Amino acid sequence: MLHRKQLTLLAFGLAAVLSASAPSIPAWADAWEKNASGSYVSSDGSVLTGITARGVDISNRQQNINWNMAAADDISFVMLGCRYNNTVDPSFGSHATGAFNAGIRVGAYLYSYATTTEMAEQEADFVLNLIKDYPISYPVVLDVESEQMSALTPSQLSDVINAFCQKIENAGYYPMIYTNDYWLANKIDMSKVHYDVWVARFGAKPAYQNAAMWQATNQGQVNGITGNVDINFSLKNMTDKLPADRWRLIDGNWYYYKNYVKQTGWVNDGQSWYYQNQDGTQYKGWLLLNNQYYYLLPSTGQMQTGWVQVDNTWYYLKQDGTMATEWQNVDGKWYYLLNGAMVTGWLRIGTDYYYLRGDGSMVTGWRLMDGSYYYFNTDGRLVRGWADIDGERYFFRTDGTMVTGWQTIDNVLYYFDANGALATKWEQIDGSWYYFGTDGQMMTGWIQVDGRYYYLHTDGKMVTGWQSDGTNWYYMDTSSGKMSVGWKQIDGYWYYFNQSGHMITGWLNVDGKYYYLNPSDGKMVSNGSYTINNINYTFNQDGVCLNEASLIDGGAAGSVYTSPSGSTSSTITTGNTSPGTSGTPGASSGTGSGTIAAPGNSVTTVTPGTSTGVTTPGSSYGQNGMQAGSTTGPRGSSSATGTTTPGTSYSPGVSYPGSSSGQNTGSLPGYSTSGPSGSSSNSGSSGNSSGSGLQEYERSGPS
Repeated sequence: MLHRKQLTLLAFGLAAVLSASAPSIPAWADAWEKNASGSYVSSDGSVLTGITARGVDISNRQQNINWNMAAADDISFVMLGCRYNNTVDPSFGSHATGAFNAGIRVGAYLYSYATTTEMAEQEADFVLNLIKDYPISYPVVLDVESEQMSALTPSQLSDVINAFCQKIENAGYYPMIYTNDYWLANKIDMSKVHYDVWVARFGAKPAYQNAAMWQATNQGQVNGITGNVDINFSLKNMTDKLPADRWRLIDGNWYYYKNYVKQTGWVNDGQSWYYQNQDGTQYKGWLLLNNQYYYLLPSTGQMQTGWVQVDNTWYYLKQDGTMATEWQNVDGKWYYLLNGAMVTGWLRIGTDYYYLRGDGSMVTGWRLMDGSYYYFNTDGRLVRGWADIDGERYFFRTDGTMVTGWQTIDNVLYYFDANGALATKWEQIDGSWYYFGTDGQMMTGWIQVDGRYYYLHTDGKMVTGWQSDGTNWYYMDTSSGKMSVGWKQIDGYWYYFNQSGHMITGWLNVDGKYYYLNPSDGKMVSNGSYTINNINYTFNQDGVCLNEASLIDGGAAGSVYTSPSGSTSSTITTGNTSPGTSGTPGASSGTGSGTIAAPGNSVTTVTPGTSTGVTTPGSSYGQNGMQAGSTTGPRGSSSATGTTTPGTSYSPGVSYPGSSSGQNTGSLPGYSTSGPSGSSSNSGSSGNSSGSGLQEYERSGPS
């Protein structure tokens, strides 16, 4: 060190004068080197102990150094001067690089002029700005020996030292001070300084007991270095204080060093990935590299993976840090990332629509939004048109909303219940019963269900009570709507209907027993003697004729019957064929003169069409319908709870269509519902009692 020559002469001048008359001591040929036994020896040949490494310090005076030769000559470290003529030492970079490449550890020192803590920090910044670009692997030292510093009090000088060393340490380097025994004992308040010391004392070990390094001579000889050079010894193992891989914070920027070399590009510190610019500074925020985006946390520079929120927008970064785009499956859920940004709400891709929840996850299955139900198949696409879901059929408008109630689709009328399911078979709507085929089409006219016949108006409503096609009378059970066959008691009177449902009049033979049904209204006579076609017949209380052998004229017109009480008699005005030849069950074709088709033919239905590409989800419906935002679907408990469809067996306490509670209280235009000869069987009924036949119902469909 150039400046240290002056300090050394002052420190040892007196010793030189006192020893002028003493006999000269021969210098050992291997002074400050290892002897044959591998021990370091001083200039007087004494063995040095406690030595961990040998090194040199270099300033601008030394040029053209062969660092490989120096390394081969047992040089393990070098301390390089940072400043020359108040600027950066121009040889610092070449020396640092050359020494490091030769396997020599590199440290740095600065001859200080600081007299305040502010000046000390500025000098620290000067050093850091220089050394950050080089592989520093040994301490960074403040050279404390200048005339300016000598004017400070011990306490002031200690504060200056601490200010410099603290900043060096905060940056991630190992700080140290350089001085001599005299300054340590007299100029510095060492009780305030807690940093290692590099002590200058030529010829003998320092008096200072805690020295970490010792500058032993300025007369050293090292291969590869021209002329004399300062020889230094390390007295302390500093390996654990000088890690090869570490972060350093310099002037507000983070740098990463691996094997003491400043890194650029991608680096991994063993915990996270980072990206360092070409000058070694840390990159933060969005990084576009090779057409891929990465996000480096602004606070730490760490490369992010997984979900990250930036400016109120969520992004997903893959495990390699690249930003995901478009569809991405995360933990079993699908998300859509438009230009990387997570989408919520409705999403349109081509002609398909999707819905993403508030957390970005794709909806599948049922979804209730703004009071309407939607269905999304397993790949998230919004279903429109027909769809088969969990054994039920639904229809969705072009906007995806599920339909309910009456709907005309492709000119065909359908009904969808409150849960959206297409009605098939029986359905009670607004108090009236309707029947829908397996394809969902509303049926009209005669239908056969489970072997029984029913009649549905042109508006689809099931009829009950007395009905006439203009030729024949029928009776549809007021409870179930079934067409009556065989004996039927109505309003206290017995009637008989053949297998075609036609009400029979006149003589009737059932199981070998004769009955007589009034030709004018179809009521069975019973419990008395009656004159029919001028012949007197007796009928028991069950209506069985007790003297059927008298049946000769077959009940010709003009016959007279006597009332059961025997008090009066009347003339039968309607002619009848003889018993056994008229009214035979099943003989009538039932075609009639109106628009009712014969009930002898069962209804033929078509199979519903296939689904519009909808797969059935595995989950079952909820029990109480869907709440807002849920995906369980609209299917709740049955809307027909407490009712039984026509044709099913009766259950106690359950009312049925056409029961006494009043099912047919309204009029049916064009239909005779009052019963034969105007005898009403249903309260409130009206119509054409003349039996002129069924007229076309004026309404085009259910309201």
